[in-house]
Amino acid sequence: TGCLMFFSKDIIGKVGYLPEEYFLYLEDVDYSLKVMENQYKLIYIPSACIWHKVGSTTKSSINQAYYSNRNRIILGKKHLSKFNYLKFLFFLFLSRIVKTIISFIKLQPKNEFVGCLTGLRFECKRKIE
Repeated sequence: TGCLMFFSKDIIGKVGYLPEEYFLYLEDVDYSLKVMENQYKLIYIPSACIWHKVGSTTKSSINQAYYSNRNRIILGKKHLSKFNYLKFLFFLFLSRIVKTIISFIKLQPKNEFVGCLTGLRFECKRKIE
């Protein structure tokens, strides 16, 4: 998770800052992929202990549904080949069917799809072709 990351200023100089297009959710994954593309290694320390109040940024499942769907699609666009991106979209939309049924029951159906549509419309240059 990106709630706790340590890296040197040399990495920022070479890779840049965290991508702003996400606003929240998955910017840490995108950044980690960029760091690895620049030949740096990521190290995970399972013994590290942190306290993170998950979901306190969005405060609602409405925002969470929107940004998590939108940003998954943006991340896929940026880092997957066209073929893998299409496979990813297929499985994403299959999984969203169940989430959408649940959101209809909660009377909040649009957030699942609005996030997906916004992600599909998002213009970004593919890194992998």
